[in-house]
Amino acid sequence: MLTSSRSVLASWLVIAVRLPLLVLTAADVTLAQASARTVRDGWVGGVLVGRVAIDDIPDAQATAIGVGATRFTPRRPGLDLAVVTIPTLYRDGAIPLHARVGAAVPLGSGHGPVLIPTAGVDVAGPLGETVGSWVGYHLGARALVAARRLGLQAGVSWVRAVNAPNSLWLVELGLMRVPALAPEKPRAPATRPGQF
Repeated sequence: MLTSSRSVLASWLVIAVRLPLLVLTAADVTLAQASARTVRDGWVGGVLVGRVAIDDIPDAQATAIGVGATRFTPRRPGLDLAVVTIPTLYRDGAIPLHARVGAAVPLGSGHGPVLIPTAGVDVAGPLGETVGSWVGYHLGARALVAARRLGLQAGVSWVRAVNAPNSLWLVELGLMRVPALAPEKPRAPATRPGQF
């Protein structure tokens, strides 16, 4: 009995998806058992390189470089900051900047790959000028993989300027300095009103 090419392709896709998930799960379980409840807790910061694209405009793409920092506390919201510039837009001494401020929630302890959803406010335009400037908001997600004090971050953000007809997409890679693994800090007990 011969197998169709679609069946073979489907089985290879299943293997290609499941195998990395099994490896990551096994590594995460092994690290978690050996870690005695250690987590990364502190600031993640480093250099970012990205690619900017505008919806519905195929040739509107540019490279962005900058710096970013995120307050990394497992499963708790933290401050997320970044400032990037787009060198191809330098004109007449004007320096184009794109700054974002928002919140990020690391969904993991930092032992294995960590997914970090983000949301916040964006401001962009030439430094020191109001002409051509805009304000908007973003939604995004990043993945962070760390070993010792060094991490690699990859992410994508959807950016929308207020009253703009098109959205921006920003794909970024970052080389980051991450906090070292340390014993988990105890959380303060919650108290109810009227309780001393």
